[in-house]
Amino acid sequence: MMKKTAISLACAAVAAVGISSTAMAGGWETDRAGGFSSVYTYTPDDVSPVGEGRSLMIVLHGCTQPINNYKTANLDKVAEEWGMVVAVPDAANKAGFSCWSYWQGTKSRSSGDYKNVINLAKEYIADPAKDIDPNQVYVAGLSSGGAFAMTVGCLAPDVFAGMGLDAAPSAGTSSSGAMGPKESTVSQTAQRCKSYAGSYASEFDTQITNTAYGTSDSTVNTGYGLQNASAMASIYGVDKLSGTNSIESKAKETLWDGPDGTNQVSMLELSGVSHAWPGGSGARGSYIDGSNINYGMYLAEYFANNNLRIDRIVDEYAPAISGLTVTPSEDKTSVSVEATVEAAADTTLTAVTVIIDGEEFESPLDGYVSIETGISGDDHKVEIIADSVDAEGNPHQTIKKKSFSTKEDTETGNGTGLDLGLGSLPGMGSLPGLGSLPGMGSLPGMGSGIGTGIGTGTGTSVSSSWCSMMPWMSWMCN
Repeated sequence: MMKKTAISLACAAVAAVGISSTAMAGGWETDRAGGFSSVYTYTPDDVSPVGEGRSLMIVLHGCTQPINNYKTANLDKVAEEWGMVVAVPDAANKAGFSCWSYWQGTKSRSSGDYKNVINLAKEYIADPAKDIDPNQVYVAGLSSGGAFAMTVGCLAPDVFAGMGLDAAPSAGTSSSGAMGPKESTVSQTAQRCKSYAGSYASEFDTQITNTAYGTSDSTVNTGYGLQNASAMASIYGVDKLSGTNSIESKAKETLWDGPDGTNQVSMLELSGVSHAWPGGSGARGSYIDGSNINYGMYLAEYFANNNLRIDRIVDEYAPAISGLTVTPSEDKTSVSVEATVEAAADTTLTAVTVIIDGEEFESPLDGYVSIETGISGDDHKVEIIADSVDAEGNPHQTIKKKSFSTKEDTETGNGTGLDLGLGSLPGMGSLPGLGSLPGMGSLPGMGSGIGTGIGTGTGTSVSSSWCSMMPWMSWMCN
């Protein structure tokens, strides 16, 4: 039986601050902080619906991926809807191909970009203008950025209340392990993470983790998604729940148990996504996917609903709303909303109201919500309000919300450019047999030197499709 958190306080706070997913009051700014010379930061006007002040999510880019790509990944919508400061730093100590150097150097809170990421979080927490709740600080990343996020989350579980690991090799693996067969085991990954934490290991008790991977990712082994989730679950001491949840019919969610009705670990299997950060409809850019869910939005909701460090009053008599699924029709003119509503012990359901784009529907009190109605436009909101009373007549309420879009994907990005001049790559001209590979002369950007080796090539880009056609060159691709 799958379990999802139902926290009425969070929903009440959302209503109180009047968060709107369409009003973009903040804006992207370029900052220098934490030891990074360039950080794109979005600070919303509103605060988090839970805790005190705003939350903070630091997002780490993938290899060869410019950080400005995240400005078109719908993270502004995430920031505004969830009162979350989003910070995207450009790695200061890059490995080859602008990767975060998770496989190089000393893994320490006081070294390299590990120190910088931690310092970035601490500087922003100390900034009164950002009003960040130190109990709501998260780190996430794609690919090498995901592996680095996992490493820094293991090094500093006291700083980071949660991690979001997208297409991420496990912390402590090698660069070749990202591209080839999966390295390490669940137990080895867990032990490595705990060793990084050292004296801070007790902070894992209140840390949460999501992992995600695309089913069409041919760059990083998709097995790392389950390995990383299982390793963190082992550290946290929680068990995987049976079954899965469908999210917008595009992603499959697996959950692990947690204290006080939370899910301390979750994993997303993203249907049809290649090696990319999913930004939802309209998202675009190199290694940014626009065909699936908004991963940042999922993380913000998961973090807010399951954060174990904030003080919240959980109404044990409030109804539980679970399995909320929203399925638009193929022609996007109607939507089906389904969910399960359960009354708490010694209480009785009195009303279940479904609100779709402002229109109210009363649902039967049989515990099952199934509403279908017409819709128009691109951006939509669903809200379920469940009311109950206890034996003494006291009212209790739970509210669950979900946003979705039916906008046509006119431009999506799954990684179209590796911005490198192949002629500058050392030693490429000596690779045996390159001149004999059929059809190489027609590859765009490879230059005239391909017949004798790539050492004299003048090209400027290698497309992701070219990378997938040439597995022996996969180390060049994100």
